[in-house]
Amino acid sequence: MDFARRSAKVGRRQFAEGALGPLMQRLSTALEVVTGAMKCYVVFLAEAPGFQHVHLHVIPRLVDAPPERVGIGAMQYLAVPNSESVSHDEMDRISTKIREKMTHQQETP
Repeated sequence: MDFARRSAKVGRRQFAEGALGPLMQRLSTALEVVTGAMKCYVVFLAEAPGFQHVHLHVIPRLVDAPPERVGIGAMQYLAVPNSESVSHDEMDRISTKIREKMTHQQETP
């Protein structure tokens, strides 16, 4: 799947190529394993000013998530101040582990 091609619609060709489903499955599985999440939410957006292309947010649903952050409420995490957010070092650590898990999933039949 060529992510350099941008589109504001999910129905465009790159989404019909069949790569998105397997990618989301691998990413969600890796994110659940790395974070201990009970599941992941996948949200498609293409409306914010200056971002007229599809954005995919994959959000881990942690066991101890407060009720207001469950379901669509998980999008509130986007508005958390940097002081309450995961540090850049921790983001790097998590993303490295996710990449490792996804690579292993791809190699395993």
